[in-house]
Amino acid sequence: MHNTDYWRWFAFYSTNLSRLMPHIPTANHGTLFAQTMQLKKRNGEIHDSYKHLLDMDEPPGFAGESAHPAIWATFHTGPYHFVCGWLMLQRIPFTLLLSGDVMIQQAEVYSRLYQTVTGKAPDSALFDMVDASNPKSLIRMRTALRKGHQLVAYLDGNVGINRNPQLAIDFFGQKLGVKTGMAYLAQLMNCPVYPVSCRWNGGKAMWVTAQTIRTQHGETREAFVQRCMVSCYQHLQLTIQSHPEQWEGWLYVHHDLQQDFPDGYSNTVNAGSDLFLQDYMPFRLRGESFLIRRIDGAIHPIPPAVYDRVWQYASIFYSK
Repeated sequence: MHNTDYWRWFAFYSTNLSRLMPHIPTANHGTLFAQTMQLKKRNGEIHDSYKHLLDMDEPPGFAGESAHPAIWATFHTGPYHFVCGWLMLQRIPFTLLLSGDVMIQQAEVYSRLYQTVTGKAPDSALFDMVDASNPKSLIRMRTALRKGHQLVAYLDGNVGINRNPQLAIDFFGQKLGVKTGMAYLAQLMNCPVYPVSCRWNGGKAMWVTAQTIRTQHGETREAFVQRCMVSCYQHLQLTIQSHPEQWEGWLYVHHDLQQDFPDGYSNTVNAGSDLFLQDYMPFRLRGESFLIRRIDGAIHPIPPAVYDRVWQYASIFYSK
């Protein structure tokens, strides 16, 4: 496993898992990580069998609703492309939100998915993409909703004009900073929000949905935004708590987790034992060595010799 990049991904994965789901034994982290990386690899491959796999009923709770503009709030769980793929297959017009850098990387993937599912080149009347980091993206999103498109947003991606989190909510007992543009738009346009995800159930994909979120009479914008974002992330939490390996977010959720260093915590530990890895994870980036502290995500530079000494105990992450 000691490929430098691979280990660095695992270091953050394991640290994030420890912070959010501390009940999972450390010895299981390696297996879960391998399963998530396999899922990530699979999600990067668009193939002809997708059309067969997308033979799914309409998501529960959406019967008759998909003809009206709405926001589909989704996450990178299971075969997450299936949310878009299913809409493509059903010829339901929708617009996908992507951040600028992700749009450059993924635009071709989604165009290929459209071709694979429909047998036709992408048609902007049925499928469009918006760079959510563009200052004019809000206008384009409003236009999409007004012309009858569904709007699909992967909330756990780095999407939004403002890259800084705008609201802190509870997520597995930790404070997670989230961007609120999607909820703001839903309130502004008075359109429903559908929390919906996919996960693998054996070899078959299945929907995981939550109650539709709608504006309420007399509710302030701030109250709606708070309620909407909390509900969406409660949906994510319920989706992955029994299937943590099916969320790619373990690889990057530390970017939005707020540090909460407890009083009285001591970082005194013997670097010459496997107990050290219960508190710290070593990783390398651009030739430099670091430790990330599990309890709060703090990062400290270390000499290369310390990195080498700590890494030799990595076997604790694998069940015997």
